[in-house]
Amino acid sequence: MSHEGTTTAQHPDQEKPEIERPIAPAFIKEFSRENSPEERSALAEKIRAERGEHFEKRREQDELNKQIENLEKSLRNTIAILS
Repeated sequence: MSHEGTTTAQHPDQEKPEIERPIAPAFIKEFSRENSPEERSALAEKIRAERGEHFEKRREQDELNKQIENLEKSLRNTIAILS
């Protein structure tokens, strides 16, 4: 199997099989930069906005999870005191 034009991604702590991801050939990227810069810029802006929203939601969820953990810990401590 040829891996030309693909890259593999695997987290070092995981034992899952490698995932192949296609890489756009350089000439396609260059063509896009030269022939559709407005479309490319608009798409890049949309991607940045969506990523920003995603990570903001993730931060909010992480904060909520931390609050839940703190409440659970406090509840366990209270139950232990009352027991």
